[in-house]
Formats: sequence, structure tokens, C-alpha cells
Amino acid sequence: MDVGLGLEQAQLPRTTMGAVVALRELVALAGGEGALDAEYGPYTGAALKGLIDAGTPWRMNADTPEEVRALLGLFTELKLPLVLDGVSGADEDLAKEIAAAGVTVIAGPHVLNGADFGKGDEPSGPNHALVSILAKGGADVVIATTRPGDLRFTAALAQRGGGLDEAGAFHAVTLGAAEVLGVADRVGSLAVGKDADFAVFAGSPMDLANGVTATWIGGELVWEANARTEGPTVIEVEELHLGDGHVLRPGQILIRGGRIQEVGERVAHPSGAVVLRGHAAMPGMIDALGHLGLEGSRQRFSPRFPLERIVEPGDATDRRVARAGVTTVNLGGRDNSGHSMVYKPADDGSSRMIVDSLATIRLEWSHAIPSERGEAMRKVLEKAQEYDAKWRQYEQDLANYKPAPPEEAPKEEQAVEAEAEEEDKDKKKEARPVTGEWRGKAKNEELKVELDVRFRLLEDGDLKLTGNVRSEGFEEMWDLTGHRDEFNVHLVGTGPNGEVTLELELDKKEDKLAGKGTHAGNESEITLTRVSEEFPVVRIPERGRPEAPDGSPKDMPKSPGIDPDLEPIRKAMSGKGALFVSVSSSRDAIEATAACNAIGVKPVIWSGDVAAGAASSLRGKVAGAVVRNSGAIWAEWGVPVAFASGAEEGAGELSLHAARAVAGGMSPTAAVRALTADAAAMLGVGERIGKLLPGLDADIVLLDGSPLDVSASVVRTWVNGKEIR
Repeated sequence: MDVGLGLEQAQLPRTTMGAVVALRELVALAGGEGALDAEYGPYTGAALKGLIDAGTPWRMNADTPEEVRALLGLFTELKLPLVLDGVSGADEDLAKEIAAAGVTVIAGPHVLNGADFGKGDEPSGPNHALVSILAKGGADVVIATTRPGDLRFTAALAQRGGGLDEAGAFHAVTLGAAEVLGVADRVGSLAVGKDADFAVFAGSPMDLANGVTATWIGGELVWEANARTEGPTVIEVEELHLGDGHVLRPGQILIRGGRIQEVGERVAHPSGAVVLRGHAAMPGMIDALGHLGLEGSRQRFSPRFPLERIVEPGDATDRRVARAGVTTVNLGGRDNSGHSMVYKPADDGSSRMIVDSLATIRLEWSHAIPSERGEAMRKVLEKAQEYDAKWRQYEQDLANYKPAPPEEAPKEEQAVEAEAEEEDKDKKKEARPVTGEWRGKAKNEELKVELDVRFRLLEDGDLKLTGNVRSEGFEEMWDLTGHRDEFNVHLVGTGPNGEVTLELELDKKEDKLAGKGTHAGNESEITLTRVSEEFPVVRIPERGRPEAPDGSPKDMPKSPGIDPDLEPIRKAMSGKGALFVSVSSSRDAIEATAACNAIGVKPVIWSGDVAAGAASSLRGKVAGAVVRNSGAIWAEWGVPVAFASGAEEGAGELSLHAARAVAGGMSPTAAVRALTADAAAMLGVGERIGKLLPGLDADIVLLDGSPLDVSASVVRTWVNGKEIR
């Protein structure tokens, strides 16, 4: 259309010979045959002459051997450069003819996506070895495809048949293609002075399992996988310790969305996956009982106090421990009794930080008066057994309960109820105090970030507000002051980068706040939901007995109620929690275990070091033992072991406890299990952590040596799929 090539001439036959006639006429036109201007247009001759004089190759499509040979003969006669495009019907003999003519071929293996190829006497079919056939005959081949995204795949497929090796296939989609197009002086290879166009792969470019991680054009980074925080990550190591005693050598793991997606010797490498390599990887280590998060407090926590209330996004100490490989802590008080919570201290505030808010209960067998040894614990276990029996009976009665048909209330009562409903609606229209804890998101469209935030607010009788805010990504807690004007909440404070201002509106129907917040000139959309009406500094609420639902039938079975002191033991009796027993001797361990077995519980011996002499007697009767130095003894008798730091930042030394146990005779395999899968099973959280299995949380540790090799170091750590930095 640009140069006026004219219209198709009906008198030319639709054959190869007709095409050759037309090509001869075009060349003649370029040589000055003016009589052909009427057929091909007044500009065609001059345009073709310029291209021919410049030595520009003619790129001609040809598929059958007849078409190819006709073009080879014509362009040899005319002494014009030729590039063949297609050549789908080539065999090795034709390839030799093409090579002898010094003609380059642009081709690709046939990929017809499962289409039917015909059922005649000579059905056609895809020729995946086409490029190899041409290469075996000596022809110069470059590779093309109709879908640019498939170019690397097409080049890899072109090696089928053995005529093209990996280097040849790579050349065919880089420098070879640039040479055919006449632009090899600028692109196609990495050389001084050429355009800075290059791609970075996770491994050999011709290994299709290795995805692209970055692309540069003209010296500018135009795409980078690392910038896609929500994207997949593949970890490739020489030793992949799964946590359950199995080791893959080599091994790979794919993580996405905070979970482990695939584990194997080779896993999928999705487009854009970040690929990292190291010597070894293992599940994040678990501190079976530590104090990281107590910040020096020696307070004893009652089961009535929800430990999750003290959890905050990970600070520098939490991250330091995680960087040492410990990703999960069973948090409890410093005494020998009380309940504990399994959580991930270094997490940055996601809802997956809490693994189990009431995972274990610790009871103490020993007593200051020898004659009363174990009496207090026996009484607690008896109460728990009675409590469990009441709940079992209640659940059975509830399952068998059939409600009686409802009786219609008199019209007078219906009128009173309708009037009460109207009053309730009017009350809901009044703005309620905003005292309590609010959690939600702060989203900044310009910076493309979304952070978890937590507000705690206290409103006085004059509608004045005080409180604080904690945000994901910041260690500091910021104090706030302000006031409420009906449904509008105004707050100000000082953040790490300057003033914080918030203009929020209280929803008239739900416990929600929404609006805008500004910090250091950056504006974010804030959405919050009230999770508690208590201000923690004022009063710590207790877990009370749940009220029966309004309007429940009078004959409905009555719940025995929740006893916070006994509920953790009932949980252990159902196999969903753990009962830790603190003992001071092997005799204590045997007696305490017998008392627990009597109510159907296999306890965990908390003081495993002082009770190691009972290991042979307790095999099969306990869920495990928590130790520091006696792991080899317990493991020898087949008792699962877990390691506990009994410390805060000292939890970072947990792997050394395991390494010392190995030095004392414990097998490295059992020690790795004790740090991971066995610890998770003891705590009743094995469905989320402790192993490298698809579906579990992506808590992973990458090392530069084998686990428990004291000379090895942790290189990188992930918690819930996010790398801890």
C-alpha cells in the first residue's frame, strides 16, 4: 500500500511458475523496465532498486520442495540474496541444496496444538524435527514462532532430532536472528558498544524450568521478578530436609501466597519466579517453650488471659531470632505452670501470626512438701475429667435434641416485641463510643503498598480520645490524641517520619471506621473493624462463660460453660493440644505420666533432662520430652524430642542445643526432626508447620551447610512466605 504494488494480475497462473514470472517482472522493473509501471505502480521500481542496491535479502515464503528449488534457481540466476521462510516440507537432501546455495532458513518446529492431521493415504503431521533436519544438512537456520512468548520453548523443541545442540538453538534465537535481519551490529549478542538489551534467567536459558528474573532494554530495567512481592519463589538446594527425616538430594521447593506449593527434586518454575540457591534448606525451627515476646516480664499468665493480646508485629529482636532459623515459639511464662501460645514472632502483622492461641497447658508434679507430691496435679486432672465428661454429655444431648414446634405469641406480645425492635433501630442510629481495639488496613495507591494496622482508642465522657497505633513495617508504637464529633473521628500523632493525621468516619450500622490518614505527606485509605470494646491499659478482660443465644428454647440442653482453667486440659484430652508436665526426677516423670494416662492423655515431659533415666519406661506412654542436653538418651528409646530455649533472644541459639545433642550421640536426622516436625506434633500444630509439604506454611530456612553442622550459617529465612530482613 505504501509504494503502490498494484493489483493482482488475473492472467498470471496460481502456480509456482506464475510466482516466478511475477518475481522476474519485479526485478526487471527495478532494472528500469518502465513498461511494467502500469501493472506494478509508479513507485515500485524505484523502491526495489534502492533495496537491491543496498544488498537487502529477499525474504520469501516457501514450503514444498518444488517451491524451494524454484526460488533457489531463480535467485542464483539473478545473483540476489535470499532468505527462505517456512520450508516445512524439507528433507535432508533439500537441506543440502539450501546449504550449497548459501541461503539462510527461518523455520520452526511444527506445533499444531493437538489438531487432527487428516486420515487420507498420505496424512500430514507436525514435524518437530524440522530444524534439526535442516541443520543436519548443513543449512544455516534461525528460529521463529507465531507467538513471541513461545520463542524459548520453540528453540528448545527445535533440538529434537539431534541436528541442533543447545548452543545452536540459543544462537538461532539471538545473534543468528539478528544477522538475518541485518541488525547484528546493534543486538543479538552481549558485546561492547551494542544496545544493552538482555534478559536474566534463573539458570541456563535453554532449560525451560528456569524462568526470567529480569529484562533490560536500552540499558533500562523494564521488568524484574524480585519487585513482585506477591510472586512465586523457588528455592533450589543440594540438600532439602523435609523435617520428617527424609532428605531430597538435590531438592527444590516452590512457595507462593505464604504457603508451600510444591516440593520435589524438580518443581515448577512459574514465569517471573524468583529462584534462589543454597547448600541446604529445612523447615523453620520451633522453640518448644520460650519467652520471646515477654520483654523481660516474669508474670505468670492464667488461662483466663488471652496471650494473643500481647502480640505485636515483629521487632528487631524477633527478626534477629528468625534470622538464626527459629521461626516459631511456644510462648509461656517463666514458671513451671500455666498455659502457652504458639506464634511466629518475626511476622510483620499478618493474621497468620498466631498458630494456636491456647496450644499447651503446663502442670507441676513436684511439691515443696514431699508427702504431697503430685496431689495438686491429681486433683486438677480429676476436675478436668469431670469437666470433659459434662461436655461430652452436653454434646451428645445437643446432637439428639429435637426442638418443639414454636408457639405463636399473643397479639399483645407481638405488638410489644415490634415496638422494642423499633427502639433498637433508633438506638443503632446513635454514635457509640469508639473505645476499644480496631484492626484493619492502610492502603497507599501511589506507593502500591497495603499494611496491617492496629488502633487502640479510649474515649472519655467529653468525647476526647487518647490511644496509639501500630503499623506493619514499623517497630515503634505511635501515640494518638483527638476527639469525636458524632460519627467523625479526628486523630493526630507523631510517627517516625513526621506528623500523623487521621480523619475517619464511624459507620452508622456496623463497628467500622474508614477514612484517610496522612504520614510524611503520603495519604492512605484506612479501613478498620472493631475487634474489642476494651481498652487494654484500663482493664484486661477475662474469658468468661458464653451466654446462651437469645431466644433459645427453654428445653434446649444447657451448656456446662467454659472453664478457662480446665479447657486446655480438655483440649489435650481430645488430641488437639498438649499437656506439659514439669517434674524434678525420673520417679516424678513415671508417676505423672501414669496419672495423665489415666484420663487418656499422653503428656509431654517438660523437664526432660532431669527425667532422662525414665526414658525406657515411658516409651509409648508420652507424646515426647522437651530437652536441652539429653536428646540422645530419649531418642535412643524412641521417644520424640523437642528443644526449648527457655529464653527470649536466646532462642536464636536453639540449633546449638540440637548440635550439642548430636555431639552427645543423637542422630542428626532425629535432631532435625526435634527442631521441626516432632516439636510441631507435640504442640498439636503439625497441620501448619514443622515440615516442607504442599499446603503448609512457608516457614523455611536456607543454610550454607548441612543442618546441625556447627560451621554452617543461616543465609536466609522465610516466615509465612515472606523473607525476614
